[in-house]
Amino acid sequence: MQPVNVHAAKTHLYRLLQRVALGETIMITKRGRPIARLMPVAQARGLADLRRHTKARRPARRQRR
Repeated sequence: MQPVNVHAAKTHLYRLLQRVALGETIMITKRGRPIARLMPVAQARGLADLRRHTKARRPARRQRR
């Protein structure tokens, strides 16, 4: 899995998606820290699988005033 920084990911998104379509998984980094993973849909076995492998969580609900 080759890391790619956010700027390069935005600039070369189409190329990255082509690589993902061929089966590669790509880690997106910001300031050297992983923030996202691009992977083929077949590898992501659903939301539960993605939650288990990431720290992503739903944002807290805003309270109405």
